[in-house]
Amino acid sequence: MPVRARRAKAAALYIAGFEQDARLVMAKFKWGNSFFQLNGEYLDRYAECEDSAGVIRVQKEIIAMI
Repeated sequence: MPVRARRAKAAALYIAGFEQDARLVMAKFKWGNSFFQLNGEYLDRYAECEDSAGVIRVQKEIIAMI
């Protein structure tokens, strides 16, 4: 599985509430934990969303910050 696919899978698992599974996906890489250190704030914000409107709101907020 390509690295970008692993990152996407890990992010989806994390956002869906399967943090340990997400960490297992990234554990293959030495830098796997860095993925969560760099993206943890964003992943947590997306994970808190209750519906697609919340996802869009968070997306706009994140884009405005960067």
